[in-house]
Amino acid sequence: MNRAKDEFLAMTGHELRTPLTAIHASLGLVASGILGEVPESMQGSLETAARNSDRLVKLVNDIISLETMSLGVTRFSFAPTQALEVIPQVVDLNAMLIQENKASVVVRGEGFVANLDASRVTQALTNLLQNALKFSPPRSVVTLAAYESDGCGLFEITDEGHGIPHEKLNDIFGKFEQLDSSDSRLYGGVGLGLAITRAITERHGGQVWVDDTGETGTTFKLAVPLAIAASISSPASPLNVEDALR
Repeated sequence: MNRAKDEFLAMTGHELRTPLTAIHASLGLVASGILGEVPESMQGSLETAARNSDRLVKLVNDIISLETMSLGVTRFSFAPTQALEVIPQVVDLNAMLIQENKASVVVRGEGFVANLDASRVTQALTNLLQNALKFSPPRSVVTLAAYESDGCGLFEITDEGHGIPHEKLNDIFGKFEQLDSSDSRLYGGVGLGLAITRAITERHGGQVWVDDTGETGTTFKLAVPLAIAASISSPASPLNVEDALR
């Protein structure tokens, strides 16, 4: 039943993506005035429609990404990668969001080398960085770190947000999970980013978790083996998170 559900969601997502992308592009063109002057009375409604269509496109893309990984049909291309080469890409991809939040990003650690799909790890870390920025106050500091610990490679993202309640620590990586029902209205999103990050991490033979840091600040940790199989046909041995530094 779970597999049938995953196949249905993936198929539905593919069927929705093409028309939604076309609708979003058309709305963007009209709202921008490229196709002609837009009456002022219509501008607000068009911009609202464009924003909501953008949210729908992102939601559908996330559903497709998550469900195809659940089905095991997403291709991963592993190669020896220096972790400190991935982090700058993550920061660059989120430069606008960092600027909007007036945040500072600090990178530290000596890095490590592991067999990674760099684009997928970038996606996983981007989800964590966006999460950190979304729940942190303006002008706060977000720290990204990469280093070796007890035979594994460890990525860390630490923020200065309001923290995560202890009882929610094991739930936040589930599909459509939000800390509070008001989170999606206040911050946007539907709770798929962390689920996608977990799926990507598990395909690398790793684990992702969040430290219980109390009422303020959150530290997400993403651990991967330093040596894993380079083919998706030979999955990596799962990492025992107890061997990673907590």
